[in-house]
Amino acid sequence: MRRVCCLFWLSLAGLAYSETRYVVKDNPNAALPYTNWATAAATIQDALDAAVENDTILVTNGVYDTGGRRRMGR
Repeated sequence: MRRVCCLFWLSLAGLAYSETRYVVKDNPNAALPYTNWATAAATIQDALDAAVENDTILVTNGVYDTGGRRRMGR
């Protein structure tokens, strides 16, 4: 019973986990997983591609291109 309870709580913790992804237009130092301003994604689409459900994407000031692609299966 103890093992089952531990697995249950670990699975709940995984459901609530989320990251914040950052975007800085044309960032020359962009690096996955884009979780800070120094390595922020260079495009909003890159941050979206790296994100999973419940993630937050913060975008700095600027004028960004429109367009992108639709994520399938999520």
